[in-house]
Amino acid sequence: RMNTFLDNIQQLSDIISKFPELKYTERDFITAKMQNAEKSIASDSIINELNSLLIKYPYSPLVPQIKTVIAEKTMQKEIDYAIRLAERSRYYNTSIAILEEIIEKYPNTNYILKAKALLKKYQQKYYKLQYKRSYN
Repeated sequence: RMNTFLDNIQQLSDIISKFPELKYTERDFITAKMQNAEKSIASDSIINELNSLLIKYPYSPLVPQIKTVIAEKTMQKEIDYAIRLAERSRYYNTSIAILEEIIEKYPNTNYILKAKALLKKYQQKYYKLQYKRSYN
């Protein structure tokens, strides 16, 4: 059987436990965890796993990158929530408020353009819906 990415992470974790003085291995472990998180769908468990890296390795040179991935996963999760509200329930005003907050909180992340495009889309839908209601 071929090792999976998660098997390799577990092996690195075992090595770190046995040889805590190996800083190079620690860096590899953190990098592998971040790469796994970047490939994963945004979820509380992924965000919590990344936060646990910050607690376990607060002096790692990779802390800024971990924080960036946490911000992006949090933003992705919030955008997904705003999309569900708008597309399933037509709660455009709530989605608009969420997206405005996301844009303000995370201006320098990879998802900012998506958030801005969705904001514009839901504002148009909201105004169109309000217009229809006012003339019915």
